[in-house]
Amino acid sequence: MQDYPNTKAGATAGLADIKKAIDEGNPVLMDTNLYQGGHTFLVAGYNDAVQKLIIVDPYLASPGIRLIGYRELEGIWNSQSVGFNVRSVVYTAPQS
Repeated sequence: MQDYPNTKAGATAGLADIKKAIDEGNPVLMDTNLYQGGHTFLVAGYNDAVQKLIIVDPYLASPGIRLIGYRELEGIWNSQSVGFNVRSVVYTAPQS
């Protein structure tokens, strides 16, 4: 688990780390304030050409695939509506 500040620099660093984890084949869990409160979704991929993350959102009906633009992510990232001053990301790793 890694915490990042709710700042533009924190969002930039977090997005870079998320993309690196995806490139290594490791999906990422991200804690957000999406939907008017605390919410966690799985980042499964990204597309730099359209500047979007591919997420699996348990709030949506199956399969729950949703695209979130990098700019939209920054807005979600920097919101403090759940009362925290950091954004938490959980990085997964395959078991050996």
